[in-house]
Amino acid sequence: MDLNELMARIRSHCLSHRIRIKEFFQDMDPLNSGQVSKNQFIRCLSSFGISSIGSFNISQLQTEALCSYYKSQIDNTKVNWKKFEEDVESG
Repeated sequence: MDLNELMARIRSHCLSHRIRIKEFFQDMDPLNSGQVSKNQFIRCLSSFGISSIGSFNISQLQTEALCSYYKSQIDNTKVNWKKFEEDVESG
């Protein structure tokens, strides 16, 4: 599995559906730390259609790879959604 290819597909999905990632994660991150739990990250992905049952099909393995890649450097139980947002928005 190529993470770059997956991110390109996510960028395309977000662009074509005019998805603003920040809007989905802000509610899960009331302190604006830029980090959420792994379960919250997966729920947010699902909220904007990126899941095994969403309009953008993503496997469990791909979901785990995203969570692992964006794992917080500060707290390894968290996922850095701000970095994910930056990577999707900048691509």
